[in-house]
Amino acid sequence: MPLGRAGNPIPAAGGLCVALIAAVALLRDAPRPLSRPLVAWVACAVLPILAVVAMTQSRGPIFAALITFVAMLLPWRATGARLFLMALLAWGAITALIVLDPWLRSLICVDTSNFCRPSARMQIWTTVVELVGQRPAFGLTPIFRFDDPVLVHAHNGLFGMAMFFGIPAVIAALALVFAYCRHLESIDRRLASFCASALIFSFGYMGSDLPNPFSFVNMHYFFLWLPIAFGLSGRPDDAAARV
Repeated sequence: MPLGRAGNPIPAAGGLCVALIAAVALLRDAPRPLSRPLVAWVACAVLPILAVVAMTQSRGPIFAALITFVAMLLPWRATGARLFLMALLAWGAITALIVLDPWLRSLICVDTSNFCRPSARMQIWTTVVELVGQRPAFGLTPIFRFDDPVLVHAHNGLFGMAMFFGIPAVIAALALVFAYCRHLESIDRRLASFCASALIFSFGYMGSDLPNPFSFVNMHYFFLWLPIAFGLSGRPDDAAARV
């Protein structure tokens, strides 16, 4: 059985993944050569978190974290338009994995347990797209709730945003995200690196969950809004301190 907070291990995995992202950012930006005590302390902190994340069996956050780690290891700096595109690609990659889920499970799974359990997200998204089509301009508002116990919520950040607030609101939100990505170009490189990685992870996470990032009280405050607050608090004159 997946482990996590009561009834839902997915946000628990998401909250823990931001600690892994912070650890990778710390090691990447630490002076070279890395000191053995630093590596030892980070390993002692990270290994239990890795074990717990694996025990949640939450595929969305795990794949989103893997995409983020790959992005963090790229030689170029993820800011501005490049960061915006990488965040969208993370969302698209996780969304595509769910669309391909039946085919992928037929290739690698021998049963339907644990990590190979089937997902109802395609059924949910079909309904969500129909609801978006009913009120594309203004959405159904955040007070809307599903009657079906299988649906529960949109299980996709951008789809859910369109369903609740309308397609223009999604466009406006993405414009704000783009402005935030441009802002990260002007702050300290180390802070910008962590904030950019958290944003990529958050968009990957939204490919499979987080129906309403603006009002859905959950663990996403740790991996989405808190890093955004850190990034916005970075002063433009911090750019002079880049290393």
